[in-house]
Amino acid sequence: PMYGSFSCALLRKSLGMYEEKEEFLSRMQHLEEEFLSRTQHLEASASLTNWHNPVPVLSKFENMQETPKTAEGTISQPKKTPMNEHGRRDAQWEAMFQKLCLYKEVHGNCFVPRDYIHDLKLAKWVMNQRVRRHSLPVHRYEKLESIGFAFSIVQKSPEEAWTQMYNRLVEFKMLHGNCCVPVKYADDPKLGRWVHTQRCHGKRSIKPDRRKRLDEIGFVWSALEGTWDSMFERLVAYKEQHGNCFVPRGFKADPKLSVWTMNQRLRFKQLPEHRRKRLEEIGLC
Repeated sequence: PMYGSFSCALLRKSLGMYEEKEEFLSRMQHLEEEFLSRTQHLEASASLTNWHNPVPVLSKFENMQETPKTAEGTISQPKKTPMNEHGRRDAQWEAMFQKLCLYKEVHGNCFVPRDYIHDLKLAKWVMNQRVRRHSLPVHRYEKLESIGFAFSIVQKSPEEAWTQMYNRLVEFKMLHGNCCVPVKYADDPKLGRWVHTQRCHGKRSIKPDRRKRLDEIGFVWSALEGTWDSMFERLVAYKEQHGNCFVPRGFKADPKLSVWTMNQRLRFKQLPEHRRKRLEEIGLC
């Protein structure tokens, strides 16, 4: 009964984490799809109104008229209307501003990441507005200010910076079910380095309140411990499916689990007490 209750509790926990992960992914996907869809609509509207290269309506008609002649009979060239460069730039700026408004409406803020893969052009434009904030025309500055645009990113305090990385770790756990972020994590290299730094500091040197917050989300202080926990979860999953922990040698579905399980049996007496206890609870002896 004890093994059964343990398995049920673990299964409920796994299902809960899976549902949280699916909900998080669905919400993020919906936000990005909405932003992309509305951005495409905005660009299509801009194209129809010919913002980027406004041409006078009568230009084609005028070109069809007979070229006037001077009194001497020589053909005079019609005066060319120079392109309104100022108007073109205003239209381009306005189009990007509208995209930023859409971003804020979807995401709730104007903090477009530098590496925003869904619209790198918008990310670069936002950065340029901050760089050129002192030379921006007053009307542009006021428009940006009216939607809550931050012209200068205030340097975060060490506590704020730590909390921001901690929140990214929480998101990682929601997605993956654990806090074992690889050191060279391609999707978020900074998070991988931060997790490694927390482990290097260790439980003893890190602030008590930070240690408590990390422990609450199941932070693995040892990379080796994280590997063992991962294999243990795979063994629990095997038992859920097969009803026992007797993983056969050369188990084709998971050869690594087969070798690991055999090693746990061979080294059982040398294992730390907390590991022996966890293995006994699921029936491995």
